Amino acid sequence: MKAILGSLALMSVAAAAQAQGSADDLNRRLIQSRAVEAVIWGMPAVNYDLMRQEMLTKTPGKVGQVIYWGRPLDWRNQTLTPNPDALYFMVFVNTKDGPVVLDLPPGDANGSFNGNIVTVWQMPLEDAGLLGVDRGAGGKFLVLPPGYTGAKPDGYIPLQSDTFGNYMLLRSNLKSHGDADVQASIAYGKRMKVYPLAQAANPPATVFNDVKDVNFDSTIRYDASFFDNLDRIVQEGRNDQLGISAIGRVGDEACDFEQVIHVGLLSCALSSLMNMPTRRSVSCSQDRHPFLHDVPRKSN
Repeated sequence: MKAILGSLALMSVAAAAQAQGSADDLNRRLIQSRAVEAVIWGMPAVNYDLMRQEMLTKTPGKVGQVIYWGRPLDWRNQTLTPNPDALYFMVFVNTKDGPVVLDLPPGDANGSFNGNIVTVWQMPLEDAGLLGVDRGAGGKFLVLPPGYTGAKPDGYIPLQSDTFGNYMLLRSNLKSHGDADVQASIAYGKRMKVYPLAQAANPPATVFNDVKDVNFDSTIRYDASFFDNLDRIVQEGRNDQLGISAIGRVGDEACDFEQVIHVGLLSCALSSLMNMPTRRSVSCSQDRHPFLHDVPRKSN
């Protein structure tokens, strides 16, 4: 009888160990799956953050100012899809304090452009220029903050965004790579204006910074640095509506950033994808960044 009981006890221990092993393996695979989903979901926002960080750390440019490349692009411009047959103008805007105007020039004998205006998540708000809603006529594009209920003045093209942070990429077309045509393209691009709607009656001069000699590298790197960028976006935008719906699929039970961050999604993802110990736990900062829509939290 003792032998039988002993055998049953051993079998029970072995079964428990096997079950624990299966549970651990299932949990590991679940974390890995979440990590992959987090990377796929986060690509557009990480690309946005990389460009923004390059501007803020390597150039004199600031939010609401314009950086541009004053010659056809070369190896120094390491963005995802550079085109050497246009001069690039880039501006990040912040609507936390109210709508922002992108006053874009009409196409004429001196120049033309094609532009894209998008959110942090690179969701399109509108195209502008020859192939845009204005059909090359130019116009005053009015970027509205999330939940905006104020007046929309006549004469503007309203763009309702669901994030406070947005950016525009304007490509000033080149007739040739000759010096005269390059200078003409620069002069045309500098006809654009960026200013708060509140200052429309007397808009401040738009600041332009030439970054042609800057090693502007916004290439997405699929290593630990990816999660540094993703962490920053999540911390800034954990109450952003689009982010909530997406991260809910890669987080825990509810689409709640507080819960998702609490379980250390990014830290787990880093450990899983890089096959290395997690460097730190991701905590929920109480700070709010002005770039992303701050909606009320769930009540406890």
